[in-house]
Amino acid sequence: MKIIAFSKYLAYMVGGAEKSTFEILKEEFNKGNKIKIISFKNINTFKAKDKKIEFPQNWEIEFLDNMKIFNRFFYYEYLF
Repeated sequence: MKIIAFSKYLAYMVGGAEKSTFEILKEEFNKGNKIKIISFKNINTFKAKDKKIEFPQNWEIEFLDNMKIFNRFFYYEYLF
């Protein structure tokens, strides 16, 4: 099975949700599943650039450009 995980902060260890998701994905990978990560690059919040995760080489990683952050309406940036 192929598991695709998508989150703007998933490639960065900025909080507990990212750490938990990363650990779950490692467990699934160890069970034989293929993993693909889709995240945003050049994140400036939460000092994310300093906390980039080193993923296993066998995982497929895709970074999206041009993320928009709407402070008043959270999560609408995913629509773009």
